[in-house]
Amino acid sequence: MYRATLARRNPKEGARIFIAEMRNIVKSDPALAVQIFSDELKKDFAALDSKNDIFPLYAEVMRVASAQPDIAYEKIAEPLIGLFAEQLDEAGAKKAFAIFESATRSDPMSPAKLDAAKESLAQKCADIRKTRAEEAAWAELDKEAESEN
Repeated sequence: MYRATLARRNPKEGARIFIAEMRNIVKSDPALAVQIFSDELKKDFAALDSKNDIFPLYAEVMRVASAQPDIAYEKIAEPLIGLFAEQLDEAGAKKAFAIFESATRSDPMSPAKLDAAKESLAQKCADIRKTRAEEAAWAELDKEAESEN
């Protein structure tokens, strides 16, 4: 309750307390910890305004959850990559994946799953570029329409 209230006022500090809570459960059962806290992490990441706030906390969470790379990707990394894709932030999505790879280097996902994750990231990045190109084209058309009036 205290953490939830604090997270509303100061999302960065609330996320830090959350990570401290998560560490205790990770020591006994890493898979359970990632399952339990994944929804809370999505909310915390969405509440943070700046990538400068998100990435240090995300890197710390990935270090804690790296013992279960498949679950960590599915429940933590993939939703964050999706969050950046929704914001049309290709660089943020790529950096989130790079942090995941770095954190799980000692205990990586299976090669097939890792290749599928990379392919998914490439597709999301292509979609981001396509959406940006469409938005630019519409902006250009709007600009031309305004200049005619």
